Amino acid sequence: MKIIIFEPHPDDLLFGPGPILLDWIQQDHEIHIITITDGRACYRSGQDSYSDDVATMTEDDVAQMRINEAKKAIDFLGLSHQNHHLLKFHDADGQKYVQDAIEKVKPIIKDVERLVFPSDNNKHDDHQATHNIAVGAAKGLQSTDAEYFIYFIATYGQFKE
Repeated sequence: MKIIIFEPHPDDLLFGPGPILLDWIQQDHEIHIITITDGRACYRSGQDSYSDDVATMTEDDVAQMRINEAKKAIDFLGLSHQNHHLLKFHDADGQKYVQDAIEKVKPIIKDVERLVFPSDNNKHDDHQATHNIAVGAAKGLQSTDAEYFIYFIATYGQFKE
């Protein structure tokens, strides 16, 4: 089965569908990962204290570090780097790239059998953009025969009060 997993940032693969991903790997499915952003904004808040080496990193350095970490995770999971699609859009700017990303991912998700992406109730712009990209590409391709798995990351989810 061809499974496409969308992740907003280079670490969301494990935070979101990580537990079920291990089952799919053991079942020997063809798994593709689409990483939307480069993760460069993870240290922007300035509210945390960091080690000296992290405190002096540029956003480009952070992006490269996060992408390298994602590649190491792909290695650890035993997935193919050919099936890891890095769009490298700037982190925290997800909504700016939705239309461009939809066109970039359409060839990747063609003939998908299971599409996995974040829910649509996100406080985080990149998570919501990733949802919009996955849905937009699937609608554009009329992927009506695919199974859809939606994951929720509680840290960024919106709950009704």
